Parts: sequence; structure tokens; C-alpha cells
Amino acid sequence: MRMMCLLGTAAVAIAVGTPAVAENVRLESLVLRETVSHDGGERVRHIERVDDFRSGERVITILRWRAEKAAPFWVDSPVPGAVVVAALPAGALARRDDSGRITHLRWRIEPNRSGQRGQVSYAGFVR
Repeated sequence: MRMMCLLGTAAVAIAVGTPAVAENVRLESLVLRETVSHDGGERVRHIERVDDFRSGERVITILRWRAEKAAPFWVDSPVPGAVVVAALPAGALARRDDSGRITHLRWRIEPNRSGQRGQVSYAGFVR
């Protein structure tokens, strides 16, 4: 499978909550749409920033972090109400509402040096 990544500068229409994180950590979030096409029998994944999303589309949320200090911290990310998480990401803890829908994801990060960078992500579908 080939993967094509098209990153534009358009704003995302899904209301993305602000992830919570320790003050000695910088955090950037991206929400991307994933589509699949076929090119001569080969399956090709396309990942791109877009202005809006439609029901049924697959979205990927990426949270990139940079730790100013080598100290453990938590990244707490609200999941937009329009998104259903496809599967619990590795290492993540989930908070659910009364219906069982995941409303927040949380990761414990333990950087071993100052300036360390990394990312966590999850995929879901637009309702």
C-alpha cells in the first residue's frame, strides 16, 4: 500500500478541544482526513488537511509534544462529539460517557531528556 500525504493550511471544521498538558510541554494538534483510492490495482492512502468533514469519513488526530524538562506528564485530549474513536490507541486511557462513547483520551509520557519530542495519535469516524 502506498501512502500520499497532502498537508494544506486550511482550518478544520470539526471542533477540536484544546488538549491539556503540563506547562513545561509544548503541544500541537492536527486533524486530518484519510481516504483510500486505487491506482492500477494498488491501494493508495491519502492523508490531508481539509476545511470540513462529512459523515462516515475517517479522521486522524495527531498530538505532537516537546518536553522542555525530562519529567513525566499527561496529555489529556477531548474527543470531538462528532467523532467516534475507531479503537483505543496503544497506551491510552479512555473516559467514556453514559452511552459508552469515548469523550477523552489520556496518555502518560515519560521523556528521558530535555527537549525530547514525540507524538500520540488516534483515528475515528465522523458521525
